[in-house]
Amino acid sequence: MNSKNKFSMIDDFMTLGSVGIELTVWVLFCAGIGYWVDIRLGSSPGFTAAGLIIGMAAGLYRTYIVIVKSDIWESNDREREDQSSNDNSQF
Repeated sequence: MNSKNKFSMIDDFMTLGSVGIELTVWVLFCAGIGYWVDIRLGSSPGFTAAGLIIGMAAGLYRTYIVIVKSDIWESNDREREDQSSNDNSQF
């Protein structure tokens, strides 16, 4: 593994790690707002549940956007194609 592939792999791991953190932050933020609304209105945990659902939807949407805009899946496909072409050229 050359250094270019090594740094590319580290960059991919950092992107995926940031996606996990962002998903968690969205869920906690929206659930926190829902909880705050429940306390202010003295209501049941309906707003907290709604906040969780909205937070999960927002977090998953952001996850999708980050992965689509990143080069993670395409770089892995290119590496597999390069590796298979190298394997075929040896014969």
